[in-house]
Amino acid sequence: MLNITICGCYIPSIHSLFKVWGDIMSMIDNLQYTLPMSVAIIKLSTMWLRKKDVLPLLNMIKDDWLKSKMIKERDVMIKRARIARIFTIFGYFIMLVSFNLCVVLPVFGISMRYLTNKTDPGKLMPLQTYYIYDRDKSPFYEITYIMQSLGLSVIAIMYTGVDSFLSFLIFHVCGQLENLKIRIIHLDKFQNFENALSHSIQDHIRLIRLRILLIFNR
Repeated sequence: MLNITICGCYIPSIHSLFKVWGDIMSMIDNLQYTLPMSVAIIKLSTMWLRKKDVLPLLNMIKDDWLKSKMIKERDVMIKRARIARIFTIFGYFIMLVSFNLCVVLPVFGISMRYLTNKTDPGKLMPLQTYYIYDRDKSPFYEITYIMQSLGLSVIAIMYTGVDSFLSFLIFHVCGQLENLKIRIIHLDKFQNFENALSHSIQDHIRLIRLRILLIFNR
């Protein structure tokens, strides 16, 4: 799917950008798709290269959910996870609307892009692209249209998925910090004060390390 995105959408869009170089309106029309594609590819590549650094974060989150905790602490974690889920659903909803505007409307001869004879001399496409073959002939047109649609869907997932994942990590850290504050406030209620204090200090150091890893990965 990444090859389809790069070879079917990104490279033809860059090729088209050079073809319309000097026409400011056509360049802006091209860059409004080319730049998000570039960012999505960079995001996915960064996450893939940093997967060894991300794995300890995921294991830490798993341990936080599996270890025994007070009901109030569990409620805090669930609350933060639900907020992260709302942001994720909202992000994918926006991407779904954008995908429909880019992919579905051209089927009916409607496009949200800036159209000229130079950028779109034949049949409408979701993206401003230039191919070395005649894309208007059947079945090349249908194959190219499906390829661009798949590429745009993958780009939307990459663009939104990485941000949603990082936001989930941040909300989890916020929930753990809130739980740490609750434990510190009620230290006098634990039977073994020294063990509770030691555990709180270790948890604080772990959260600091987690925040450093988040900053480093971003």
